[in-house]
Amino acid sequence: GWKAVEEAGPDLRIVQMVGPPRSAWVDSLESSGLEIVTYIQPYSYVVWADRQAQEAVRGMDVVRAAGAFDRAFRVLPQYRSLTDAPVAANVMVYRGANTDAVAKQLRALGAKVDRREAVSRTFEIIGVTLPGSRFQAVGGIPGVYTVQPHRKDGGLRGEMSNQVNVNNVDGSNVAFPGYMAWLNSV
Repeated sequence: GWKAVEEAGPDLRIVQMVGPPRSAWVDSLESSGLEIVTYIQPYSYVVWADRQAQEAVRGMDVVRAAGAFDRAFRVLPQYRSLTDAPVAANVMVYRGANTDAVAKQLRALGAKVDRREAVSRTFEIIGVTLPGSRFQAVGGIPGVYTVQPHRKDGGLRGEMSNQVNVNNVDGSNVAFPGYMAWLNSV
């Protein structure tokens, strides 16, 4: 159930090149009808395309592999066996997909849509509350890039947060660079 449903219509797919991508290679993908969504190391692109366009690039000399962007790519392993308990989550959706239709499909799966926010030219976040057991179904909606519960531990911290946590602030309570120096000193 964690494989993508191989629909003929447009959805996220993955294309891996034979080596470090060159701009001419990317141009050839786009001229074959693929929309580049994002790059993933090593040498891979998540693309928006229908199955026919995916199959067309599969035969290119510069393409190592092309296939579905499986549900297993969209839902991290630790979130694949959640219960029916409601979970507040973020669903990241490719904006080239019909995001209104994605929100409608989320509601059909029992999600309460709490908010929608464009976070870049590429992605929109749809904040939802839904049964955790529905993550697999959400991963099968065309255009969904990832679904993840809201972090309860504060999430990953950056340099500025680290500085504030160890009181590396100036007289105006503004953080200043130097967390690694602080770590080395202790």
